[in-house]
Amino acid sequence: VCTDYVDNPTVPNLNGWRIDKWIENDICENNPEKETLFWQAAYCIANPSDNKKGSLMFVDDGRGNTGKGTVQELFTQLVGVDNRANLSIEEFEDDFKIAEAVNAALIVGDDNNPNSYIKDSRKLKSIIAKENILINPKFEKPFSFTITAFSIQSMNGMPRFKDTSEALYDRFRVLKFNKRYEDNEVDLNVKDKYVRDKRVLEWVLYKALHVKPFSRLIKTQESNQIIHDSQINGDP
Repeated sequence: VCTDYVDNPTVPNLNGWRIDKWIENDICENNPEKETLFWQAAYCIANPSDNKKGSLMFVDDGRGNTGKGTVQELFTQLVGVDNRANLSIEEFEDDFKIAEAVNAALIVGDDNNPNSYIKDSRKLKSIIAKENILINPKFEKPFSFTITAFSIQSMNGMPRFKDTSEALYDRFRVLKFNKRYEDNEVDLNVKDKYVRDKRVLEWVLYKALHVKPFSRLIKTQESNQIIHDSQINGDP
């Protein structure tokens, strides 16, 4: 994490915009379960070596302007751009591309195709569980490695997996972005400036490091329903 730790920082106010109110009201919709999931995920990003055996999926209905990209930018800035790997779910099984995640703190898959059918999810499961896998980078000798990066996958709908086992789906948690910003509500400063502000990142890091201790990411009612429907729809 490239963000400096500051003890008990105050919440910055940027032209009337506050990160705490934005997360609570817009992203988590004043839902305590969703807010817990958000901050547990932030903890996992700030502490990638602490194995919670979970991955977070950002899902919306595909209309855009829901804040998914802004939260991705917030978490990216928290760890630093150089500590982020870009991999979609399908690319987890690519021996060459997965090498990008070596020594990364965060994996982000942006705009996965909801119509994708994932035939092989063995490496996906292993990486989420932080198990040792074989890395085979181009023009280099293969080697075994444990990728500790926390994975966030962004999509307009859950993809289908050939593997419909509980062993796979139990690793997923879903944060649903239900609020859509209309054109007159969109403030480009939020993504381009505010979530990159040093004071905002220091406040987020402090909050992330002080979440209530947990062993696994919380299963919210909304997440459970989305994952259950996906599991049923994918099982012939």
